[in-house]
Amino acid sequence: MRRGLRSACLLGLLGLLSPPLPAAEETIPPEAPAPPAAAAATVERRLLLGELGGSPEETLKGVEGQHSWSFGLRLDQTVQQARLRLRYSYSPALLAELSHLKIQLNGVVVATLPLPRETNGAEQTSEFALPSEFFTDYNQLNIQLIGHYSTGCEDPLHSSLWASINGASELQLRLQPLALSPDLARLPAPLFDERDAERLRLPFVFPATPSLAVLQAAGVAATWFGALADYRGAEFPVLRGRLPKGHAVVFATNDARPDGLDLPAVQQPTLRMLNNPADPYGQLLVVQGRDASQLQQAVTGLALGSTLFSGPVATMKTVELPPRRQLNDAPRWLPTDRPARLGELVQDLSELQVFGHAPGPINVRLRVAPDLFTWNRRGVPLKLGYRYTPPLEDDNSLLTVSANKQVISSFRLKPGEPGELSGVLRVPPYLLGADNSLQFQFGVDYHRPGPCRDSGLDLVRSSLDPEASTIDVSGFDHYALMPNLRLFANGGHPYTRYADLAETALLLPTPASDGDLEAAFQLLGRMGAVTGAPGLRLRLAGGEALDELDDRDLLLIGNQPLLERWRQNLPAVIEREARSSGPLARAGLWFRRGLAGDNAATVSEGGVSAESGGGIGALVGFESPARSGRSVVALVYNSEPARQAVLAALASPGAVARIRGDTAVIRGSEISVFSANGSYAVGRLSPLTWLWLQFSLHPWLVVGLVLLAALLAAAGVYGYLRRLAARRIAAT
Repeated sequence: MRRGLRSACLLGLLGLLSPPLPAAEETIPPEAPAPPAAAAATVERRLLLGELGGSPEETLKGVEGQHSWSFGLRLDQTVQQARLRLRYSYSPALLAELSHLKIQLNGVVVATLPLPRETNGAEQTSEFALPSEFFTDYNQLNIQLIGHYSTGCEDPLHSSLWASINGASELQLRLQPLALSPDLARLPAPLFDERDAERLRLPFVFPATPSLAVLQAAGVAATWFGALADYRGAEFPVLRGRLPKGHAVVFATNDARPDGLDLPAVQQPTLRMLNNPADPYGQLLVVQGRDASQLQQAVTGLALGSTLFSGPVATMKTVELPPRRQLNDAPRWLPTDRPARLGELVQDLSELQVFGHAPGPINVRLRVAPDLFTWNRRGVPLKLGYRYTPPLEDDNSLLTVSANKQVISSFRLKPGEPGELSGVLRVPPYLLGADNSLQFQFGVDYHRPGPCRDSGLDLVRSSLDPEASTIDVSGFDHYALMPNLRLFANGGHPYTRYADLAETALLLPTPASDGDLEAAFQLLGRMGAVTGAPGLRLRLAGGEALDELDDRDLLLIGNQPLLERWRQNLPAVIEREARSSGPLARAGLWFRRGLAGDNAATVSEGGVSAESGGGIGALVGFESPARSGRSVVALVYNSEPARQAVLAALASPGAVARIRGDTAVIRGSEISVFSANGSYAVGRLSPLTWLWLQFSLHPWLVVGLVLLAALLAAAGVYGYLRRLAARRIAAT
């Protein structure tokens, strides 16, 4: 249904776009001739197999054990030279004359490595060239062990048949940039290329003094590019009035344009792709409007209709925002109104099928709303439909189901079954977070039918039914006690409750530095990655506009006067930077009340104020003083290194797992968290769940209700006995 709505939006925009020719009053600057390929400066890129496969070591087992590593190459680069530096070890039992490693690139054998007996048991290193002509946009490197331990009959899965590939093995690429012709049809490439698994670093170029409306348009663009980057992460360096090397996005109006770029005036929202004058191999996406309002329309058109553009220029006649998104309907989250099929959670249905007796696990990534309320519930229902090649005997063949590498349950795979079964289990609530991975591990015991008999290793197949297998969170409430930085760091809560950021306002200091803007755009890009949707209804403003934003959740960047005004409402404050005579800034940290840290040590009531040399940053969450029930998260820092440390912590999965409570103090790589207990709630509960929750949080209510019930019962019994006695007296 969501795909249908998206298609409808795109088809609607098609009618709103003018032909890809410039308007009559516009003049396209002449394009610089593309330089010869030989003049391009090459780029060195090194890929570790451990990073490509996610494991520090891969073991190849059996007569024909193998493993594959996948990687992509950018559209604007081509391989000039490639080498593989392979680190490996192998079993001492392998026969040198029959055993070797076979290396394939995209299905073509490019090398074979002998396994001599004299070097077995110790790690070896071999380095060899890979033919550049075999590389494509998407590539697969496959290493296969051809292993034998006997010249006679042998067990194809004997324990002595193994070779280990060290994850530190390195694929060394020398890449040559390509000069592309400007064409909007490639969007979002070359700015973002889905073939590139590295972190997106995309500069945003502004006039010398961009207005808040221009910055708001850039914030929406950051959410869109962040949604595209997804797991890679994204950052957006800010430049004013100058062009960077490589690719970049330029924001310009008729009255405010960056220097070094001769842009024609426009009368309608316009997108333009240009060669970068500062880099012959870079390209600029210029987002233009007659004024800031049209610039925002151009960004909206980019986010909604990028697949419809072609040529160097596209001019939009009208652009309309889609209807406001519903609560908790982010495209990347499990739907809240129906069970989700596992087939819609993977990019290709082949990911749900595995081969062999002991294949790798089937991994299904699933993301849920951060505030999914699973208290007092047995778990999230997971229904499985699966097929497998039945084992020969009744043995220990199993399908093991895990969530985030924690075992949930197992199903026995029995012989004589039809090979198509189903099962229902529940994922324990404590195993689910905002971002999760389900693992399904098939294991079919191997039985050798007899001496020198064919084992039929390649005939074993196992798969999950993409339609019959479902996971269902539709019956759960959405509710969270706040402030809770864990929900913010993992899932952008509460801002991402509406994927279009319709109830979010980002407040910048006045004036905002380049570092402040980079921090804001990186946070917005992260929210786009969490939801998978552009924040088309984001509001960006300065602290002075607070009165207009009291109906939104607030995200504060940098130290602002607003924080001083709210000082008594904050759990902690980083004082403004005060320069001293020494080389270091003085970093002041002030706690308003007693807080409990990780080690349960408490800060004394009445508050603590401390001052020390060096940089310090923090994430601080609290209820908005402007309106009850609304949330504020402030990202504060007293220096550039401190800002970078906070952003690095939010970009690191390991650091994110350590952020919680209402205050996270970040000093370099060290994170200290504090909490003063939840003081308000966000979300809704069903009446019965709310009642039971109150009993859980306030046990004295149960005691009070029991006493009240006892008193009422006693009063009723007493009244009944009095009436009975009165009737007896009257009868006599």
